Amino acid sequence: TYDRAQSIIQEMTTGIRTGGRLEMDVVQTVVTPMVDSVLRNNDALAWLARLRSKDDYSYGHSIATSVYTIVLGRHIGYNRQELHQLGLGGLLLDVGKTKLPSELLVKKEKLTDAEMAQVRSHVGLGLDILEKTPDMDPVVLEMVRTHHERRNGTGYPHGLKGDDIPMFGQIGGLCDSFDAMTSVRPYADTLSAYEAMRKLLSIAGSEYQAELVEQFIQCIGMFPTGSLVELSTGEVGIVISQNKLRRLRPVVMVVLDSKKKPLKKFRRVDLRAESEDGSGELSVWIRWGLEPGAYGIDPSDYYL
Repeated sequence: TYDRAQSIIQEMTTGIRTGGRLEMDVVQTVVTPMVDSVLRNNDALAWLARLRSKDDYSYGHSIATSVYTIVLGRHIGYNRQELHQLGLGGLLLDVGKTKLPSELLVKKEKLTDAEMAQVRSHVGLGLDILEKTPDMDPVVLEMVRTHHERRNGTGYPHGLKGDDIPMFGQIGGLCDSFDAMTSVRPYADTLSAYEAMRKLLSIAGSEYQAELVEQFIQCIGMFPTGSLVELSTGEVGIVISQNKLRRLRPVVMVVLDSKKKPLKKFRRVDLRAESEDGSGELSVWIRWGLEPGAYGIDPSDYYL
């Protein structure tokens, strides 16, 4: 499902850049298997999207954002049709960037004000593409139009506030921001998933609806599946599944010992099962989240 999505996104991007039209029926065939996958297993596709997003940010980001919108929508309780709309919108949020110069999108230096304005124009450019596409869902159009708006009015392109931003636009913006913060990008530092969640919490209630941020953390976890973490023992592991009732205590596969040396045999640790000692302290806990690639670890080497 992921490989097909990546292939279609690449073809779509190339086609639009060379003057072609968006083939909506082809894009639709990508979203349905993604919705089916999330309904079967809330973690699997999100995990794979995190592992693969480093391959090409422009393609991986679109897919990961789409997956996160579906996962969050499922957690909130949207029906299958609504999940399909969310996934489609998430996949197309940045379609307008196909009309921007490639060198602008990969520039490592800080963007000038003029360049930033050009990047922000991707919302309008995307709408131009989608509005010319036959049978485009108006809900998807609204999602693309408003995913960079923020509740306190600091967003763009229209500076909408509060509930003037439709819920799908808010979901798209939240998921887009989280994946961007945790991805390797040419122009910004990469945050660990834990740091990104803390960042979202710090602006909950101002830029994003506080309840929506809380629901996102509940369904994704403070340490999302696929995250690198360091334990209180000094060992390093990869989060392999969530504990739905205790989000700070997921299941971790330990891959480095306390001296940061690779283990010959990996060890599975369910942090929820780790008991407290006589002082009431937990015997093992997550000390902090690590940025992608810490200690030379590429999770895809272990799983793909």
